Parts: sequence; C-alpha cells; structure tokens
Amino acid sequence: MRKEASLEQWRVLYEAATRMKELKPWEKFWDMDLIGIRYGEKEDTVFFSILGRGGDCYGIAVYEGYEGLNSFLMLAMQKHMNLSAEYAMFNQRNITCYWGNRDELTDKQRKIIKDLGYSYRGKNQWLYFLSFVPGYYPYNLDSEEVVRLSEYFQDLELALKYYDDVNVKVDFESGNMFLFSFGKDKKT
Repeated sequence: MRKEASLEQWRVLYEAATRMKELKPWEKFWDMDLIGIRYGEKEDTVFFSILGRGGDCYGIAVYEGYEGLNSFLMLAMQKHMNLSAEYAMFNQRNITCYWGNRDELTDKQRKIIKDLGYSYRGKNQWLYFLSFVPGYYPYNLDSEEVVRLSEYFQDLELALKYYDDVNVKVDFESGNMFLFSFGKDKKT
C-alpha cells in the first residue's frame, strides 16, 4: 500500500536537491555520462544521468541497480533496438528530479513546495520529482522513494565533490563511467 511522504521527509529531499543545484553538475556532465555509486556489493549500484547540459531540461535521473540501468540503456539505444521512443519512455524505471517550469507541476507538487516555504520564479527553476515505473504514467514519489532519493543525493554530492577535488578524468566518450564506491560501513 502506498504511503505518502511526510513534510519533514520532503524537506530533507528538497534541501539535498537544492545543494545539488548549487553544484551545477550539468556544466560538467552530459546525459550519457553515467555516474555510478556502489554500496558494497556490485549489485547495490545506483546510476545517475545528469540532464541539462544542452540547456533544455535540467534534472538528475536515478536508476536503481542493473534493472534500472537496463531501462536507461533501452532509452539510449532505442533506435538501434528498433524500439519506438514511446515504448522506451513508457518502460523506464527511475526516480527523476527536475528543475522545470511552474506549469509542469501538479497541484500536489506545488502544495509541497508551498508547505515547505520554498518559492521559485522563472524558467527551469521549479524543483519537482517523478517516479517512473514500466507500464505506468510518471507519478509523485511515495515515502520510501523520497527517503531513498534523499540518501542518493547526499551520496552524489560527496561523489561530485570528490570528482572535482581529485580532478578525476573519465573517458565518457568510450563508454566509461565515473564509479564512486563506498566500503561496507559506508565510511570509506
């Protein structure tokens, strides 16, 4: 049964996403430049696609595990797989954060923003989140998704800072990704 996120859970997520916006990852990464964060075992990897380097749509798509990664690859290679764009989009499995326009948000999303005390003005400034599950239209995040995405964004913030501090060089053009890996205790 679906459980709605509390206002405090939303607050943590909005704070993490606001810090993410300040890092402007779309100035360094293209949407095909994958970032992976591994939590111990290889199967516990979360993949990130940064949207917006082209200036049209700012956001961060989060693909959980290899099943999520497969949906990213289906979208990226839909022409080579002879799939329609509609089919590939309708079979996505991810949680996405967008900075869009006011008219893109639902009433429920605008209410969350208002209840949190945020106010946005202008094009590509309105922060909102969508969950994509194969076979369904995108919907507002539930409580578990809000908590997971908050944690992912906190970890992505660490990874992006590490990327800059160490001056990591990744050959994304050759299909490589930036992989940030935590130890079992998540302290290393």
